[in-house]
Amino acid sequence: SKRKSPRSKQAVMKEQEELEKKTRLEVDLLINDHHRRLPRSKAETIGGTYSRYSCRFQSSIPDQVRELLYRAEAEGIFVPRENVFYDLAVRGWKDRRPGLSRLKEAADAKKLKALLLFSTSRLYRRSYKAMQFGEERLVASGIRAIFVSSNLDTDDGENWRSMLQILGVVDEAQVRMMAAQIQSAHVGLALRRIIHGTIPLGY
Repeated sequence: SKRKSPRSKQAVMKEQEELEKKTRLEVDLLINDHHRRLPRSKAETIGGTYSRYSCRFQSSIPDQVRELLYRAEAEGIFVPRENVFYDLAVRGWKDRRPGLSRLKEAADAKKLKALLLFSTSRLYRRSYKAMQFGEERLVASGIRAIFVSSNLDTDDGENWRSMLQILGVVDEAQVRMMAAQIQSAHVGLALRRIIHGTIPLGY
């Protein structure tokens, strides 16, 4: 069969725009449901969420946001739409990310009292950066941090520091192992000629 030519830059940009639009719409629906279940008048405090994924062929932001909002409701945390921060197809080692930058601005402006994240790797790939952000940017500013997948809460005494450090190292190691496995699987698919078109080698 005839091999497909690589997609143009315009085609890639169009696909990214469509994904961003689709993500916004899905997040809007999730937030509307969250506000219906937990109105501001019944919440104990105001918080925010941060989500990220690194590969543009993934689309897990709405899934992450959904889980974070469920936990927010259980904790009595109302999340305004403007406090839902996320980055699409941005690697975790980067400091300059649109969603992360908006989160930093909101934190500095005291627009949230709690932040919910799925795991330390969603914040930063490097464990020391996740620890630094949690310690200096959040807790030092009086912002509670909740890592939902590991059930880590900085409001739970003083043990959270050592636990965050341990979990950060574990998350970083897990991501590295997953990257190698995914890359190997991609190569295997390519060798079996199952893949047609472009594909990212990595995670």
